[in-house]
Amino acid sequence: MSEELDRETALRGLAWVGGGVAALAGIALYVQFVFLDLSVTGRAVTFAAATVVALVLAATLPVREEAGLLAALGLVLFTGFTGIAFELSPQVTAVLVVVALAVLFTLVVAIQNNRLVMRPRTGAVALLVVLAALGGVAAADMQPNELRYSASVADAVTNVSADAESTQEVTVGAVTARNPGEYFRERAEYPDARACVYTGSGDPFERGIDYRYDSGFSYDTVGPGSTTTAEMTLLLGPAEVASVDGPIPVERATSCPDSASSPRIVVVVGNATG
Repeated sequence: MSEELDRETALRGLAWVGGGVAALAGIALYVQFVFLDLSVTGRAVTFAAATVVALVLAATLPVREEAGLLAALGLVLFTGFTGIAFELSPQVTAVLVVVALAVLFTLVVAIQNNRLVMRPRTGAVALLVVLAALGGVAAADMQPNELRYSASVADAVTNVSADAESTQEVTVGAVTARNPGEYFRERAEYPDARACVYTGSGDPFERGIDYRYDSGFSYDTVGPGSTTTAEMTLLLGPAEVASVDGPIPVERATSCPDSASSPRIVVVVGNATG
């Protein structure tokens, strides 16, 4: 009898280890091949699904504390990511956080007090339903939905101080991203852009163009059927600033000319219309 119990315990331990390894491998594959290519909406749904999965595990398996911590982590990621990515107001974000925490606390307390317990078969069905729903969202999200970009440049740069001794940031135009999709909020990847600054003599100075936008991330986002606009900014060095006397005309071209007879800025934007 003792040997049978030891064997059963060992087999159960191996099953736990095998299940854990398989789960970690599945998560790693999902992150590498799916999550990183998802839209902002798809990522938010992933965090929500992870929270639900953790709660189901807590209600089904003897890992309540560990699964509860994972659920709390998933909830923090979901509320924080959603509030920033969807550009929710501070008031709406606060309400979302309070409601989510209240629901999580209620469920965790119910699980800890054995008021919410799932049988293994019920838990397995619940997990399959959640994962199937996540898979459906991911499959729909992975369908092609290319954003449309249009660029426009300013007529001239007028806010340059001729007596400046350091670099100055100026706005030379804007790029608008349009999301033609109907359901998913997408990440805006603005086209590469550069500018050639001509002082009227000598070779031009080539500068990279940066984008300025309102976002809590290092990238901008745009909702379905909506547009968002980013300013194109350029850093002018002391040499360019010293040669300026008045507004600097701004032009757009497919490439930079070899020279120009007067001060000007030529902007080259790739993969954008307008």
